[in-house]
Amino acid sequence: MPYSRRRYLALATVGSAALAGCAGDEERPNGTPTDRPETPSSTQADNGTPRPTKESRTATDTDTRGEPTDGSEPDGTPTETETPTDTETPTGTETPTDTETPTATEPAGQDVVVGPNGLLVFEPDEFTISAGATVTWEWDSDGHNVRPSSTPGGSDWSGTPGGDGTTYDEGYVHEHTFTTTGTYEYYCAPHRSAGMTGSFTVD
Repeated sequence: MPYSRRRYLALATVGSAALAGCAGDEERPNGTPTDRPETPSSTQADNGTPRPTKESRTATDTDTRGEPTDGSEPDGTPTETETPTDTETPTGTETPTDTETPTATEPAGQDVVVGPNGLLVFEPDEFTISAGATVTWEWDSDGHNVRPSSTPGGSDWSGTPGGDGTTYDEGYVHEHTFTTTGTYEYYCAPHRSAGMTGSFTVD
């Protein structure tokens, strides 16, 4: 064979082998390249579960914080809760009470014991009262009376009922209200000589 023909055949054989090698590297019968293993991406975990990226985590956090819990639309502006104020209870109007009219105070009276413990005396035998006061004589023993010996003009006091001979026993009471001022003197008729006398003044 001539030299030029052998050289042509050799070059054709080498070219065919080169083409066959390229085709074998690019594709296998199942279509998966075998010369370089696929490197897992940074967004995929070793077990095949997608790993969240920084951008996805930021978006999730923002959405969670921005969602209102009461179902209303978030506006981004916090609202202040108004504090309820206490309602004042109306007080009733006090009804004015009637002013009591002061009553006149009666002057203090005076009690006199007639024949205390059987003694022939009036006790007390002298005292002073105000006009309008009442004197009360109370018998502590028997056989006495009260007879006026001197009274101021205009007085209506006449002593115990009856004359000098009428006497009263223990438990008897004689009283009189004196409105006429002045000095009054009186005695027990049966025992006058024994000094059973008394006097008082009305101012």
